[in-house]
Amino acid sequence: MNKKIWSVLVIAGLLLTGCSKQADNSASTGNNKATERTAQKTSSSKANKSEASASSKKDPTASSSTDKEPVKTQQKRYWDDSKALKLQQFMTHFSEEMEQQYKEYTPDNSVDQYGLKLPSEVLGQNAKEHIAVDDVPVDVEWSADGQAGSGVYGLVAVYADSETQQYMQKHVYFFTIIDGTPKVLITMQNQGMDDHRLHFNETANQELKQKFAQIVNE
Repeated sequence: MNKKIWSVLVIAGLLLTGCSKQADNSASTGNNKATERTAQKTSSSKANKSEASASSKKDPTASSSTDKEPVKTQQKRYWDDSKALKLQQFMTHFSEEMEQQYKEYTPDNSVDQYGLKLPSEVLGQNAKEHIAVDDVPVDVEWSADGQAGSGVYGLVAVYADSETQQYMQKHVYFFTIIDGTPKVLITMQNQGMDDHRLHFNETANQELKQKFAQIVNE
């Protein structure tokens, strides 16, 4: 009888031990899964925060097209002191070649062309006479950079041999730029005209035309 009781107790003990181990294993597995889920949630949360933080930051160098200022076109200078000096040097050569003594004139230092002061008395609203080119009335203005209004002759230099040439042989050259195109104009007019204008024509001297165009376009 005692042996049977002990046998039953031993078997019961073994069963309890097995159940306890199985419960521990189940609990351990559950804890591991819970830990994994927690880790996944934490990782996912960090990733979302990181993405949100990244998306909230703007590239300081980036800007929308509406933020950009319109590009301003810089106005071209057709004439400057350097080009004026090159023309002066060429006109020295031209004087020798033509056997005529050309001098440079400005609005502040005009030449007397048969009683008309050039260029001062053909410039501005108070001009004594206006000019015509090929018998067509035109507007002309003194221009330090060669720029002038549309269709207006920008006068950048004046050369004449009027101080040394005989009557009827006096030449006045207006070096002009109209809408970006160089034009060398010449007058030998020695008296007033019915239209009260000083008449010019484009020079026929190819060397003079080509040299002035070359200087302007440099």
